[in-house]
Amino acid sequence: MTGELKLCAGAWGFREIEIPAYLEACARLGFPYAEMNLGDNPAVKHLATLPDTGALSAMAEAEQASGVKVVCFCVGNDFTKPDQTKLGEDIARLKKQIDIAGDGGVEVIRVFAGFTPFESLNEDSYRRCADALAVVGQHGQDKGVLVALENHGGPTATGAQVRRLLEMANHPNVKANYDGGNFAHCREDPLSAYLVLRGRIGYTHWKDVRIVDGQLEYCALGDGVTDWAPVVRALIEDGYDGYWTMEYEEPSDVETGMRKCIDVVTQAAGVAAGAV
Repeated sequence: MTGELKLCAGAWGFREIEIPAYLEACARLGFPYAEMNLGDNPAVKHLATLPDTGALSAMAEAEQASGVKVVCFCVGNDFTKPDQTKLGEDIARLKKQIDIAGDGGVEVIRVFAGFTPFESLNEDSYRRCADALAVVGQHGQDKGVLVALENHGGPTATGAQVRRLLEMANHPNVKANYDGGNFAHCREDPLSAYLVLRGRIGYTHWKDVRIVDGQLEYCALGDGVTDWAPVVRALIEDGYDGYWTMEYEEPSDVETGMRKCIDVVTQAAGVAAGAV
């Protein structure tokens, strides 16, 4: 079973290095697949929000040189904005990013719901977000790109909130990006969140949290508070066939952290396969 896992490198931990070095590191770690960040933060050394053909050609050359395929674009958006003009701009930009992904053979675009805090959310917030997700979901379907909604606090802090948005969007090309570490950071048990989202997951991120001086901080699998084996086992038993993206986030020791994450997932997958 472990050989069948589509292991993918999460982009965020590699944000401080240029694309060729990033993909070379992925190859060293044994990742056949990788994500790529899209954004205009100069501290993130990957692609611009709307990369030009030169940057995309350079990425393709780095893919060929490393043997690592970019399968997901990670983008920034906020679909909970009450300002219809800004919301429309976000939708239009995301459609362009989907076009770029589809033209380049990138299979997934990971999106957010938005950053409206919990205390300010209402029915209109969820409806705006769901309607936008349906629009970009259809555009992604037309281009062969899955829209994966990440749980990231606010309107997606819990599995139930993510499910609410998916049900409201009601589009087959909008799935959950299950990030168990983010659920744990919001103090929801990752397995419980998985059970709420069962059958609605199209992509995954893998990291954990630990307690430091009474506060939660992100860490590698195996160094945190979560027992991941039941989660891995549930995904395998349910037939999940998407990417398993390791998302250790600390740039200073990202390769070490990534290896820990790979070990936890592949060992749990091997045990699950032996039990089937």
